Amino acid sequence: MDFNDFCIDDLAQITCLVGANNSGKSRLLADLHNRHKDSSILYKASYGEGSSQVDLAFKTTNSILRENNKDFKANEINSIFNEFGLEYSLSTGDTGEVFKNIKGIQQPISHGIEELGSGLKSLIYTIISIENLISENKTILLDEPETFLHPQWQKSFLRYLAKSLTGSSKIIIATHSPYIIDLQSIFNGTMRCHRVFQVGENIKVSKEITESTLKQLSINLSDRNQSYRYGTQAKEFLFSDKLLIVEGQDDYFFFKRAFEEKNIDIEIFNFGSGGINNIKPIIETLLDLDYKQIFCVTDGTNSKDKDIQSIKKLEKAHPERLQVQQLPLADIRDKSTNHIEGIFNTKGELKPEHKKYWTELVEKIIHFLNYN
Repeated sequence: MDFNDFCIDDLAQITCLVGANNSGKSRLLADLHNRHKDSSILYKASYGEGSSQVDLAFKTTNSILRENNKDFKANEINSIFNEFGLEYSLSTGDTGEVFKNIKGIQQPISHGIEELGSGLKSLIYTIISIENLISENKTILLDEPETFLHPQWQKSFLRYLAKSLTGSSKIIIATHSPYIIDLQSIFNGTMRCHRVFQVGENIKVSKEITESTLKQLSINLSDRNQSYRYGTQAKEFLFSDKLLIVEGQDDYFFFKRAFEEKNIDIEIFNFGSGGINNIKPIIETLLDLDYKQIFCVTDGTNSKDKDIQSIKKLEKAHPERLQVQQLPLADIRDKSTNHIEGIFNTKGELKPEHKKYWTELVEKIIHFLNYN
C-alpha cells in the first residue's frame, strides 16, 4: 500500500515495521506522528531521545523524578526491572539517587544514570517513559528500541510490551532486530508485521500476512520436528528484500560457499526450509510482504508432486518476483545410505559432469536477485 494509506486505526496492539536499511521505517513513524499528533507519541528509544513530549535524554535522575512525580509509581517500575534481571531499583526519595545496586550487599550503593552503561541506560529510560505514556491511551511510536540492548533484554522487552498494553493503547515498532519479532504473537493476531520498502522515490508498506498463510506457518511452528526452523536465524529474512530458499542444510552450505567464493552475500532462508512441503507457506509469506525477488531451488522431485506443483503455480502467478528451479538430480549431494545421487559427492566435491550446470545455476540466482 502507499505510504499515506497506512493508518494507525487499523493496526493491532503491537505492530512491527521491518525492512532493509534506509527503506523508510523511521520516516513512516515520523509521518504517522504528524498525522496523529493528538493521539500518538514518537519515541526514539536510545538514551530516551524522542519528541518534545518524552525527551528524557541526558537529564538528571532528579529531574526525571520531579517531572514524573505525579504519575510515577516506583514500586511498579522496580518490579519491571526485576523481570529484566536488573540489579537496580528506583529510589522513592527526594535525594535524586534513583538507581541503587542491590546485589549481595546489605547497604545499597547509589548510582546516577550517567554512570550506567549504554544498554542499561537506554533500557531504563525507555521503560520509565513507556510506563508513563501507556497510561495516556495513546499510540506509542518506537524507533529501534533494540538499540544498545543485549539479545536477551530485547526478548524480555517484547514480553514486557505485550503485558503492559491496556485499553486502547497501541505500540508501533520500527526495528532491525529478529529478537523483537515474535512469530507466535503474529500467528495468534496480537502482533502484526508489515515490511517497509521503496519503489523509486516512494515509500511503500506491505499488506499483512494472510490468515491462510499464518495458519500453515502456525502448524509448522507447532511441529516439534520443524519449530526450530522458525527461530532467530529464520526471522532475519524480514530485514531483506530478496531471498534464496532451499530445502536443507546441504543446499544452504553449497550455495553459501559458492556465493562466498564470488564475495557476494546473498540472504538464504534459515539453514534450509526443512523440505519441499514447507516451502509454499514461506513463499506466500514473502509475497504477502511484497518481496522484490525470490529464488527457490528444490530437489529433483517428480514434476507431478503436489508440493512442486503448488510452488510452480505461485511462480506462474508472480513470474517477475519468483523463480523456481528444480535440480536435475534427486538431491544436491550423494546420500550413500539411501542410494541417492547428487551434484556433489559425499565428500562435498562438485562432480565434473555437473560443473557447467552448477556454475550456470549460481549465476542465474545472482542475476535474478540482482547481485551482479
